[in-house]
Amino acid sequence: MSNAMSSAVSVFGLSVDCGDATAVASFWSAVLGRPVNPGATEQDAAIEATDPAMGPRLAFHQVPEGKTAKNRLHLDLITADYDAERERLDGLGATV
Repeated sequence: MSNAMSSAVSVFGLSVDCGDATAVASFWSAVLGRPVNPGATEQDAAIEATDPAMGPRLAFHQVPEGKTAKNRLHLDLITADYDAERERLDGLGATV
């Protein structure tokens, strides 16, 4: 008998608190080349995981409080051409 526990739970996606869900979702949509789901609002927006190789579902939710410290979530991205992607993401409004 195995000591490993099986689980009926899996990760569906990531949720991000923000000030403007549509704006943040639009940025990540451009970064990832995945569309924002129809019906996005300033309060709630999402980007589906249409291909598991492209990452999880991303959901963005407006919260009333402002950010007071560093982000508590960041996405680790990978690319074959770092310099070109860095320039493209900077053009989309990314900051270091």
